[in-house]
Amino acid sequence: MAALDAKVDAGSIISSELESSLLFIVDKTASGQGYVATCLREGELDADRPYELLHHELDTLAPSLRPHVIKKRPQHLDPSTAAVHVIVSGKSGIGLAPKAWDAVIRPLLEMIQGLGQENESTASRPGYEALITDSASSIRDFARSKLVSGSGDGRPKTVILLSGDGGIIELLNGPDDHISTLGERHPRVPQARCPAVSYGRRKPLAGEPCLLRHRLDQVINGGGSTSLQPLRNAPEKFGYVLVAQVSNMEKTFEISPATKPLDQALRLVYFGPVGGQKTMEIMGAAYSGGRHVEMDEVGYEEIDGLEN
Repeated sequence: MAALDAKVDAGSIISSELESSLLFIVDKTASGQGYVATCLREGELDADRPYELLHHELDTLAPSLRPHVIKKRPQHLDPSTAAVHVIVSGKSGIGLAPKAWDAVIRPLLEMIQGLGQENESTASRPGYEALITDSASSIRDFARSKLVSGSGDGRPKTVILLSGDGGIIELLNGPDDHISTLGERHPRVPQARCPAVSYGRRKPLAGEPCLLRHRLDQVINGGGSTSLQPLRNAPEKFGYVLVAQVSNMEKTFEISPATKPLDQALRLVYFGPVGGQKTMEIMGAAYSGGRHVEMDEVGYEEIDGLEN
């Protein structure tokens, strides 16, 4: 973890390039230590070190920064109230997941779990279980042993998943009885139809450049769904369905142009069975600044969640 930088005033943080890289701010005023702003720098470093955490001490806090303040560890990351699991897919994508875990997720998780625990004997113990996958079946095996109904000690489960789309599918499809303790009954996810799916109470992470920071806020703040309403203009059959928490699935693939960093919103992109040529046209528009959402064939709206 990076050492604390020199103290700076809140105004300089707001006006600097660090504003766009801010993750959260820890309130330590109760102990007379002011505030600590934690930021993530990515995509500007070498291949062996694609991420770097930066910490800045603040004496005062501007009003615009207060929504980013945390004073205590949230329930879904508190090991006394939740069973926290981390899955790191070592060979997924271009292999960034282990680097994201070592440089970002692990130090952040330990920092957050340590809030308010500085004087407790348990503060030095890991408050999570981490799985570094070593086979194609690791995630499915985890789901079958840890996520089936009745497993564990009764605490709610939080799963932080660093993987590609296949890992999400394996996690959701893993339990043999299709009942996951992450949420309610869910349908099996077809690999050919949904290139990315987010379901349940906890959001997945993926270690890709320029996307990691956008998804960290979902881990820190958690989330859940309320009563759901039908889609406004849903087709009778779907050819493509995607739940997006980030604007870009790839650097130039802007699947959800309305999504902004830290806005904590889910947005659904979908269209019916329009045929191969039209599908390619829609995908091409997504690579052209997200213009696919302006097409008549494409549905695009903010949602609270999904259910079968």
